[in-house]
Amino acid sequence: MPSRSHISCMFLGRGIPCLQSCMDKNNHQNELTIDELLKRNIASVSFHPKDPLKGILSANGVYTTKNGTTWKKLTQFGDFNGPVHYFNDLLLFVGNYRSVDGGEHFENYIQLDKLTVAIEKQLGYQPKKLQVKQIQTLAPYRLKIQVDTGVRSLEMESPLFSQEWRVSKNKFDKPTVF
Repeated sequence: MPSRSHISCMFLGRGIPCLQSCMDKNNHQNELTIDELLKRNIASVSFHPKDPLKGILSANGVYTTKNGTTWKKLTQFGDFNGPVHYFNDLLLFVGNYRSVDGGEHFENYIQLDKLTVAIEKQLGYQPKKLQVKQIQTLAPYRLKIQVDTGVRSLEMESPLFSQEWRVSKNKFDKPTVF
């Protein structure tokens, strides 16, 4: 069913060209240029390790690009402002979620209950809250995250394709600022 703006365009007697114009305006809300994105507060950005034109960022929503110029909104994340990470052509991370198909679909991946168990076992306390603040991958095939526990910030690591979390002893690398 057409939206209210589509219906109003049709009733104005402009027909199909106006309908297409209205649809273009709605699609534009889900696609931004790099100039439009740079006017927002960018919470996190990550680029493909071998192709700097491919990227993902969060700035009052999550956006991906394949050409470095036009950024498409991933509408399932609403106005999300949090960590994102571009591992390769297929594997992307957005907060606690990951995509194994290049950003077409996402699944809940970083399981907070498993992080809680690791913190309790290693540090002897149950976190007041858990919020993933940063995501990064390490060689060979390890995932490193920074989490806020409500008391302090911790770095945690797991093999990339499992949920075997442990509190890390290494410092979390500072992200590159662009």
